[in-house]
Amino acid sequence: MKILVKYLAFIGCLIITLSTFGQNNVEDILGLSSDEAGFRQHELNFGSRFHTNGYSAFLEKVWFKTYKKSRLLQIEYFHFKDMRERKQESLYSACNPKRYFFGKKNSFFALHTAMGQRRLLAQKADRLGVSISYDWLLGFSLGFEKPYYLEMIDDKDGDNLINCTKDHEPERYSESNASRFLARQEIYGASRIGLGFTEIKPVPGLHGKIGLHFDWATDASFVKALDAGISLDVYYRRLDVMVAETNKPIIFNLYLGFLLGKRY
Repeated sequence: MKILVKYLAFIGCLIITLSTFGQNNVEDILGLSSDEAGFRQHELNFGSRFHTNGYSAFLEKVWFKTYKKSRLLQIEYFHFKDMRERKQESLYSACNPKRYFFGKKNSFFALHTAMGQRRLLAQKADRLGVSISYDWLLGFSLGFEKPYYLEMIDDKDGDNLINCTKDHEPERYSESNASRFLARQEIYGASRIGLGFTEIKPVPGLHGKIGLHFDWATDASFVKALDAGISLDVYYRRLDVMVAETNKPIIFNLYLGFLLGKRY
């Protein structure tokens, strides 16, 4: 948890540095000459993306180097959803327990910090047209594994019926409870989402993406766009998400996103 706080503090400092230190400092950081900076505009955008393996929300700062070329910084929160995850109904549905992911060991989410370029391929023919650009970004991904808790059956009446009003014991997967954790008759339902945050483990890695950017805003001072492309995250070890499945250190995604912003 301390690592997450430090990482967020670092990202905050980076954004403040790039945004408020003044134009000359930003030029130095991004490698822009004073002549190029004279033609430069800015964008500040936010948006969300749907991925083949999850979803994300992001903040994007853009510096125009020329009319057709810009540099960008993206800060993105990504929530990973393994395609093998399937929500199950509890065998004790009469008690109305929460549905749960069978065989899930950890939840995984990540913070991406990446810088790159955007190049204009086709400008708008008129105010009602669409401009098309392509993006590429490279950077770092700080992933986090949070234990996934289930409420396990810890008491039965003599007639083998469940006491619905009894508090059931939340448990995470371990070698000692592996047989129970993977036995549906032993699982009451999903536990509350707040469990496990104090047991988060960091998983650092690298992040990159490439895609197309379609902007159709009719007002030149605003951004209204879709982006679509592919992204790749590579971590230093296998992600420990599912119990009985082969986990990999790589997350490959196709994505489709929508963003809004201000150009100034």
